[in-house]
Amino acid sequence: MFIKYARRLEVYIMEHRKYPQIVFSQMNRFSNSNGGYYLDENNTCFLVRNKTKIYFGECKNILGTVIMTNPGSYGLGKIDGWEKFKRGEGEGSALLGSGYADLTMQNIILVVNEAFEEAGKKPDGYLAVYNISSVVCPKGKKADSYHAVLSDIVDKNRLGRELLVDPVVKDQEKFMQVFEESPFVMMGFVKGAFNSKVYDLLRWAEKFQNKIISYDESGWPSHPRRWRTE
Repeated sequence: MFIKYARRLEVYIMEHRKYPQIVFSQMNRFSNSNGGYYLDENNTCFLVRNKTKIYFGECKNILGTVIMTNPGSYGLGKIDGWEKFKRGEGEGSALLGSGYADLTMQNIILVVNEAFEEAGKKPDGYLAVYNISSVVCPKGKKADSYHAVLSDIVDKNRLGRELLVDPVVKDQEKFMQVFEESPFVMMGFVKGAFNSKVYDLLRWAEKFQNKIISYDESGWPSHPRRWRTE
């Protein structure tokens, strides 16, 4: 009876969440020489996030693309084994599934919903999300430095570096292909992190008219995390 009630409560909460969109991605952790996984100072696995999509409705077509700095606080909270995975428990280096939108994703969802509403439409499809660094960086840590730590771990494990940097932000041809295939591309970055790469991406995107960028007072392409907090 309790399980049935808990399930009904979960469905009710999802149906009445302000941001009920499904957010899907893959998380990877890394094996160490002791038969476990590399852990940070908080005994949490070093993680990278890839294949992130935010779904609006049931349509499987691409709605738009978002290119940012690195993953935020979003995790695979809808999966029962997520907390154990983060602690280095269980088997397998990759976990695929969905979670709840973090503040950055909420800002993006809000903007997309309002834009479509103004046009008298409802968004139906998915947003593809790419980051300059796929490394999940804890709050208070510098993205560049944390990325370097994971880079060493990946090299020790002889793994493909596409785990750390998606080809879309590394290869100009693949980057431009995203603009050609996506109806719109939203871009926003953390100031002071991977700045040289940000300038590269802005230069690559110059000729495209379907880019969406919100510049702050200093002329920096503002990260979506700042859209409601500043």
